[in-house]
Amino acid sequence: MRRNLERERISRWVPVERYFSACLRELRGDPRAVEDIRAAIDELIECRFLMRIGSYLAVLARAYLRQGRIAEARQAITRAIEHQERQGERWCRPELQRVDAAILLHTGEPLRAEKRLQQALAEARTIGALTFQLRIATDLAAHWIAMGRRSRAVRLLSPIYNEFTEGFATPDLLAAKRLLQRLRPTASGCGDYHGMEPVHARDA
Repeated sequence: MRRNLERERISRWVPVERYFSACLRELRGDPRAVEDIRAAIDELIECRFLMRIGSYLAVLARAYLRQGRIAEARQAITRAIEHQERQGERWCRPELQRVDAAILLHTGEPLRAEKRLQQALAEARTIGALTFQLRIATDLAAHWIAMGRRSRAVRLLSPIYNEFTEGFATPDLLAAKRLLQRLRPTASGCGDYHGMEPVHARDA
């Protein structure tokens, strides 16, 4: 995107490129990148380029959460949900609800967080968003494991993981796989767990 913008200076897309560049830096461990993410989002809002802004704000909320900046994470996800509802971008609602649940867990509200994750999972299923289902199920399963509900965690996560036929090296699938590996010693009798690779992958 940066190379394209250097050739064709399209002003509206400049803050989009700044946003994604800052996101990459933040994921690589640059603690200063979160302020550049925020600045890029503020610029997009100022110029009324609001497409996907809810999802951008959710990324900002997660970045704040990784730094332990809980109040700012809460503010960012509240803004994200407001923009999503105002613009009717239902496609990202499950992810926003998942991030909201993560913040609730960090603020010591596990019951509300669990309810929020269940709402997010239902929404992801309704719109057929399998990747969102996997992310949400992984978070909910991890929560249930912490609460001692290991069998329930397997019954939730394993069937969703087994729906995938590719992308096994992606972070979402690797996170789900690691969680299932933790459960493997107690999962042999649950019936829904099929091992460490999805059924479709083994049959390919």
